[in-house]
Amino acid sequence: MKTLVIIDMQKGTIEGSYHGCNYKSDKNWINKYHQVIDNIFKISKRYEKIIFLVHKEGFRNPSRWEIVDKLEEVSRNHKIIYKYQDDGFSAIKEYLTSDVHFCGMNTDACVIKTALSANKFHNVSVLQDCCYSVYATDNNPYGERFNEGHNKALKQMKNSGIDLLTVS
Repeated sequence: MKTLVIIDMQKGTIEGSYHGCNYKSDKNWINKYHQVIDNIFKISKRYEKIIFLVHKEGFRNPSRWEIVDKLEEVSRNHKIIYKYQDDGFSAIKEYLTSDVHFCGMNTDACVIKTALSANKFHNVSVLQDCCYSVYATDNNPYGERFNEGHNKALKQMKNSGIDLLTVS
């Protein structure tokens, strides 16, 4: 049996500013965000065991820890675990099966750190079209620059022996 770990797909990541980026008015980012949520929703039906890993640090209002609406129904039948740092492996390690698939946000922070830690003990894959990043780079905070950190992280994970899968 494979475990799907869905990282930081919570309301706090879409409501307002996150990591200093006020991106919610950027159409490209919003479209990518909803595409990723749709992909996660579709793929979730293939898994018996799903873990939602929710980042609490930096979100003082508990309503921002809630799972995004489209995935909330999926979360009702599965485990929700809270973490306080980017690398959530220590919080979930006792619940994982030998094969683990990761998705969510940020590809270049929480996803890569958790996947690399898990890769030391499990067969790890990352669902690359079920991940995204919000971090802005250089002087262009929106649009295609969001893909830069995402793509670098995917390359680093692949070079570390993590399988990259697509669902769409």
